[in-house]
Amino acid sequence: MAVKVKKVILWKRELENRPGTLAEALKPFAEAKQNLQVVMGYGYPGERERAALELYPVSGKKGEEAALAAGLEAMTHTNCLLVEGDDQLGLAYNMSNNLSAAGINISFAIIQVVGRKFLGIFGFDTASDADRASVIIKAAGQTTSRKAVSRKKVRRVLVKATKKVAGKKKSVKKAAAKKTGVKKALTKKAAAKKTAAKKTAAKKTAAKKTAAKKTAAKKTGVKKALTKKAVKKAVAKKAVKKAVATKAVKKAVKKVVDKKLSVRKAAPKAKKRTK
Repeated sequence: MAVKVKKVILWKRELENRPGTLAEALKPFAEAKQNLQVVMGYGYPGERERAALELYPVSGKKGEEAALAAGLEAMTHTNCLLVEGDDQLGLAYNMSNNLSAAGINISFAIIQVVGRKFLGIFGFDTASDADRASVIIKAAGQTTSRKAVSRKKVRRVLVKATKKVAGKKKSVKKAAAKKTGVKKALTKKAAAKKTAAKKTAAKKTAAKKTAAKKTAAKKTGVKKALTKKAVKKAVAKKAVKKAVATKAVKKAVKKVVDKKLSVRKAAPKAKKRTK
């Protein structure tokens, strides 16, 4: 069996250093029927009352609920590798020696052998160190020799690991650049749409204003025409009234004149009768 390496997240909590605290912390996992591969309990050096518990794996909804019930928190800030495979004489030395040759520091390591298989947990300072260590540990597990892998081979593996990590970073950068480009293009498109919408709105507003002006001018023209017509009508009416009045006056004057004439004609006749 080749050596398998994968990144994992340990869950941790602090405990009182007294009988029964480990059982209390593991009880929710047993009740939820969650199987654990790694359980590490230890007291703090120089502190008799404080201890800690670390375990793996916590997966699925039930696993997370059990971990929270036990008061555990995910150690997302810790960079850990779970290593398992066939037990080989000197394998732990080969792995640690090759990591040393690559200048990678091991924060912590716990390795256990059961039968012909082994399982180990390695902790590293940074995610980059963990990525490089993963490749080196796999390479160390492939050797069947009891001697450590040569420094040249370590360098080759390290270069390969570095290139692999660099390639990943490059692809991530490219993806980010592509995303940024798409965002910029979308932003430009949105800005162009906004500008076009503004222009359209301005045109509509201008058209409305022009139409309103035309309507107002039309109304004014109609009003003026009506006013002129009304004036003409009033003048005509006045003229008619004047003409009627003049006619009436003339008639009245004629009547008075006729009356006077009739009186004058009648006067001589009356004188004759008197005589």
